[in-house]
Amino acid sequence: MECITEEFLKNDRYKKKEKIEFLKSMLDSKAGLYEVIKTDFEEAQVHIKNVLTREIIQLTDIGMSESKNNTEYYFYMRIISYNDINFGTGLNIIFNKKDKFIQKWIKDNKKNYNEEKEIFRFLELYEKYRDSENKIVAHMNTFK
Repeated sequence: MECITEEFLKNDRYKKKEKIEFLKSMLDSKAGLYEVIKTDFEEAQVHIKNVLTREIIQLTDIGMSESKNNTEYYFYMRIISYNDINFGTGLNIIFNKKDKFIQKWIKDNKKNYNEEKEIFRFLELYEKYRDSENKIVAHMNTFK
């Protein structure tokens, strides 16, 4: 089964080279559980480390670079790289590092890490997040 991005590419929905390249970068995106290791608000940069693979990525994110308490949390996110810029898709699942579930989850998944199983890890984390009484709820600004 193809995703909508693959359908757009397959059907030549876009003609502009930049749009096609961006869609391809979406197909190559990475998802994972990350922790913030350094922020730079002046440059809107956040250095994050994949908790399971230890890979470090420099992410462009104004909101995350501004926050001083990001180091208290793990962020499950999807990262897109386009024109040497890494950015998140904006859909994050956030866990407090002290949460017993996420600590056990990391221990269990570090032992048998397999990149191919990322969708299953996402579903497992989403299920826990959705049902958690302690979940962090995002509030969006609305304009009238």
